[in-house]
Amino acid sequence: RLKKRTTTENFSALVTALTSVLSVLLLLAVSRQLWTFRWTITRDRVSKLPLPKGSMGWPIVGETLHWLVQGSNFHISRREKYGNVFKTHLLGKPVIRVTGAENIRKILLGEHSLVCTQWPQSTRIILGPNTLVNSIGDLHRQKRNILAKVFSRGTLETYVPRLQDVVKCEVSKWCSDPGSVDVYSASKALTFRIAIRVLLGLSIEESHMDYLSKIFEQLMNNLFSLPFDVPLSGLRKGIKAREILQKCMEQIIKEKLQKQQVEDKDEEHMDAFDYMLSSAKENGHEFSVQELKETAVELIFAAHSTTASASTSLILQLLKHASVCEKVRLELLAHGVAGDALSARSARDNAENPVERTPRSRDNDIISARRESAERSQRSSCGVPYLTLKKVGELSYLDCVVKEVLRFLPPVSGGYRTALQTFELDGCQIPKGWSVMYSIRDTHETAAVYQTPDLFDPDRFGPEKNENKSERFSYIPFGGGTRSCIGRELAQIILKTLAIELLATTEFELASKTFPKMQTVPVVHPVVAVKLWEMYIITGRDHSCKSPLPPGTMGLPFLGETLHMVLQRRKFLQKKREKYGYIYKTHLFGSPTVRVMGAENVRQILLAEHRLVTVKWPVSVRTILGSDTLSNVHGTQHRNKRKTIMKAFSHEALEQYIPVVQDEVRRAIERWLLGGSCVLVYLETKRLMFRIAMRVLLGFEAEQISRDEHELVEAFEEMIKNLFSLPIDVPFSGLYRGLRARNFIHAKIEENIKTKLQHADDDRNPKDALQLLIDSSRRNEERFTMQELKESATELLFGGHETTASTATSLVMFLALHLDALRNVREELREKQLLGTRSEDKPLTMRILEQLKYSGCVIKETLRMNSPVPGGFRVALKTFELNGYQIPKGWNVIYSICDTHDVADVFPDKEEFLPERFMARAAEESLRFNYIPFGGGPRRCVGKEFAKVLLKIFLVELTTKCNWTLLNGPPIMKTGPTVYPVDNLPTKFSSYFDNEPIHT
Repeated sequence: RLKKRTTTENFSALVTALTSVLSVLLLLAVSRQLWTFRWTITRDRVSKLPLPKGSMGWPIVGETLHWLVQGSNFHISRREKYGNVFKTHLLGKPVIRVTGAENIRKILLGEHSLVCTQWPQSTRIILGPNTLVNSIGDLHRQKRNILAKVFSRGTLETYVPRLQDVVKCEVSKWCSDPGSVDVYSASKALTFRIAIRVLLGLSIEESHMDYLSKIFEQLMNNLFSLPFDVPLSGLRKGIKAREILQKCMEQIIKEKLQKQQVEDKDEEHMDAFDYMLSSAKENGHEFSVQELKETAVELIFAAHSTTASASTSLILQLLKHASVCEKVRLELLAHGVAGDALSARSARDNAENPVERTPRSRDNDIISARRESAERSQRSSCGVPYLTLKKVGELSYLDCVVKEVLRFLPPVSGGYRTALQTFELDGCQIPKGWSVMYSIRDTHETAAVYQTPDLFDPDRFGPEKNENKSERFSYIPFGGGTRSCIGRELAQIILKTLAIELLATTEFELASKTFPKMQTVPVVHPVVAVKLWEMYIITGRDHSCKSPLPPGTMGLPFLGETLHMVLQRRKFLQKKREKYGYIYKTHLFGSPTVRVMGAENVRQILLAEHRLVTVKWPVSVRTILGSDTLSNVHGTQHRNKRKTIMKAFSHEALEQYIPVVQDEVRRAIERWLLGGSCVLVYLETKRLMFRIAMRVLLGFEAEQISRDEHELVEAFEEMIKNLFSLPIDVPFSGLYRGLRARNFIHAKIEENIKTKLQHADDDRNPKDALQLLIDSSRRNEERFTMQELKESATELLFGGHETTASTATSLVMFLALHLDALRNVREELREKQLLGTRSEDKPLTMRILEQLKYSGCVIKETLRMNSPVPGGFRVALKTFELNGYQIPKGWNVIYSICDTHDVADVFPDKEEFLPERFMARAAEESLRFNYIPFGGGPRRCVGKEFAKVLLKIFLVELTTKCNWTLLNGPPIMKTGPTVYPVDNLPTKFSSYFDNEPIHT
């Protein structure tokens, strides 16, 4: 009675848990639908136009998390899916994102009538209510008219000499620095000094200038923050920084106001304050001290970050395009603004053969300008003659370079507006009150007027091409309409002056191995939390080791970069490699991780097993497969178990497996030929490889497999699908489903093990891998438990089935796409009398299979291009050095097979399917660790030779009996956990007869 009561209580608890989970899932689904409906009904019913396409995400948060995690890729993916106008929900507001010249034109020219400016609340608070960006209507027009005099042509002419002096001084500092120079930081220092000394006319000591620069950096870092004015918040820090800056300027402003009371109208104006006060007087407006303080900070803001960003982009493109530099230098010489240094260099170049310079590499990931020699350090003192607007205006090619920099990498990605009334855009309604984000960067990238927009080409703005002449709003780095950047002419003069000074007086080179990837700045992000998280993780470095940690980022607190990895996998890994190189740090699945690729780096990891690193699979994998499997044991236990299992893959054992494998492959191909119009190859090869693994590795009889095949395959698929899941064992979780499927497989394997134990004395030959484990267990004092045997059998089933199915599918795909390789395979088979009239029912042997050299090369090339396993997991047993970086003890290490294949220099034309590359014997040594589809070292795949034999048999039977066509063309490949085609590779098979032409 007590037992019955306990069972009832357990059942009741399970029902309660199930009901709770279902209720939560139902609530989430309903709430999302209601959230979408809530915004759908806000459309203006007077307008018959629909809302733009798009998604509003989840209740309250909308798509904000996606936006924060994916960055610029969020907008790119939505634009590709929904078009140039789409709706979303970001930072608590419904938003319409707009791209394209015609759409942008309507937004920018609709200022004050259709839309009005809307900056985030934190920006409005920190900059202040009296600034130009925060004013609207008549007040905006009045302020803009007053400030227009500050940036008029006559005024700019007076700025140029002082601006040139500041640029000359800063560039001279760059050249005198014996090390590398972080150009973005240096550019921000340069533009801050231009704003303070040229625009505002403040004479400040250098030490105080550095202090104010740091204060302004604090203001900028918190300009886009959460609007909570509490201690230690971003907004509070931004306000404090603003107050310090305004206090510094208050005295000079008061002096200017007093001076204005008594000055003569004809007295010369020196700075923006003078021109503002004069213009305000002319327009009947009187500035208060607070207005002037806020305007001063706004002027620094406008002249600082965006121009520093553009300056960095300018230097980046000059570094990348030496021919552009030379063309600008020739133009400077032709117009007499080259200065003594460039003129002297030109004379030398004419007198002797030019010597090409090879840039040196550094590990730090920054752009640098550096001094090459004592001679070059003098060049900055050989001054460029003082410039004038007229002289700068004559430099037409330099103008094209600056325009192309601003098109290619606009410093501001877009702008914010709010709809004042409902209006039509691109066939959709934009409801009143909704936010509108227009994209400058996307508009430049998608404008049809630009030929090859992804290439840096200054000549597109030259008189011959003049690509932007037909569409005014296809080029909008400074915005447009009444809100266009009022200081755009000054910004271009700064960029041109910097370019002239650099190209006329210096030579500069990249100090890092690769060019950095540019990021959008400023962006909305949790600055403080992320920085503290980075600091917390980095404290885990070994301070006894002098080597630095690898480059990289640790993502968001606790989540790390796991969401990036899950949502973007291939793009995420590709971007990381491009940005940080072959070794970088990240934070995945709760652990700090170092990702490694490249032959030499991977060699050190694979050969250091048990010494520097040891295997470590994710918790979910260890839990489902079991702790006593070959992949999860270490040291002596691993070596002994591996030695035992290797007996199942000896040459003699493989010879005995061939008839079984050939029989299963032939049966499968017969089914495919009878399957009609479509066979899903990936699903069918998994079924085939599963049957082979069950018979060859676990010793199941064919009749037994046929009886339980459907249930076993389903259970195994469920287990594999949840192998990499969150380590939470609750009803309906991935781990729960994986364990339940594993337990069903274990029950079937246990029946087979008991049968083997009953017939243990039978002298069967050959013995399958499972039987060899059982025999080894009986001979040793420490016998395997039933659980250990079941776990080892399941691991063999996983290793011998999933990966070979992936490769067999890739073989079908590649041979369908490369008919020349298919012809070569058949020619080889014909030579070995495996194809033709004398080949009927000819049994395969190891000797025959070893003679199929080209077929082996086809398999190798398939494994190179589509390695079924993307990489392997390790954990550092102690801190060690790898390629100049420290790998701290306890950190995870992931070595990448697919990336190592991608970056290997030994493979020319690596994007091409070329089996012939493996025919040369001399290539074998060079391929070591450049080619690692089976891993390497003590942990290399134990069934490597079995996989090769199986795949060769599959290839022989397939090519001698079938022609086939891919019904969907080349598929999209995904990883999870092995590589597979998303569409399962639908294929039509037909019988092949020798000498029949291949169907194309």
